Amino acid sequence: MFETCSDKLNEGVELAAYSWDGLESLFKRKGSSRVVVPIMSIHTNPKIYKDFVDCAENDDELILPPLPKEALLNYDLGDIRKQFLYDGHFDGLTFIDLDRDVEAKDKHIALEKKPVVIGNNDPFEEHGYHLPMDSDNIRARGLVYALKDSELGEDILTIPSLSYAFTGPYERGFCGTIKLEFETQKKLLMNYLRDVVEEVKPDKVIVITSHAHPNHLGAVQDAIDTLRETYRNTEFTKIFDFSLLSGLKMKNGEPFIIRGHASRNETSSIMAYLKTQGREKLCDLSRIVDGDEPNKVYRARNKAMSPMDYNRMGKTGVNGFGDNHPKYSSVEYGEEYNKTMLERAKRYILTGDETLLG
Repeated sequence: MFETCSDKLNEGVELAAYSWDGLESLFKRKGSSRVVVPIMSIHTNPKIYKDFVDCAENDDELILPPLPKEALLNYDLGDIRKQFLYDGHFDGLTFIDLDRDVEAKDKHIALEKKPVVIGNNDPFEEHGYHLPMDSDNIRARGLVYALKDSELGEDILTIPSLSYAFTGPYERGFCGTIKLEFETQKKLLMNYLRDVVEEVKPDKVIVITSHAHPNHLGAVQDAIDTLRETYRNTEFTKIFDFSLLSGLKMKNGEPFIIRGHASRNETSSIMAYLKTQGREKLCDLSRIVDGDEPNKVYRARNKAMSPMDYNRMGKTGVNGFGDNHPKYSSVEYGEEYNKTMLERAKRYILTGDETLLG
């Protein structure tokens, strides 16, 4: 997997490790926000990406999350560039093919033949002052890793993240948030999964996501619905992780809270996943601020829910208030969330019971 390498908030060259206000400060210090997007094949040794990041530490390059080359098949990079630059957060953007100078032995690593393929598709977007732009990816990947580490792991092939997706206008007002158009996200995901299915020929493909914008979820669903028509022998499923908690109660008898952007529940889940990875410093609770009086906006967190009245804390990028304010976050709280989601996801893989998905 060519995952991001950073382990501390607002440090290093990987922009995924910065909060949105941290990005603003970084670009101000540097006097420029020109960045690079590395591209590499999922058949290439993942060490190539790590080496690239290590070298960039000296060259002072700023790096967005890598894009799988397979997702870009027959896609115009100029169009991708326009979408990345649409909101004016970056001065410029350069794509770098990390495969260009790689020896053949490191460039053609075959994917393992497994009955279940699990990946994720999540956006690059703000998550308050206390969490990195990579937060949705961290949460979804946490569940991916947990499934791989479970007793089902021998049957699971995990594939690298597709770390860009549709984001709503509200999120895009914050520095660094990237929006892909609906059709672009759908096409990239279809290309990516098609390549994997052609090689691995799995029984199941599961796309996990932690981003609940209805257009994002719709793009994922459209992509896998289209692939079903071609690959009749493969089952395709989308899982929004917090939907696995729908209707369930915590140990103390209270219902799981499954709403609230960068709130206590999401922050706690991320903290627990980061602890298992030894990356705890990517969340900094000391940076949480209470913000202004909540502004009411209408948001639907997944397709199964009707639009609800959400409060987003003014200028903090947080949509969590009352008991769900992020200042009440804890690893212990997140561990209960994550363990429950893992058990439900495992049962779904074993039984195919879609009622487990919320």
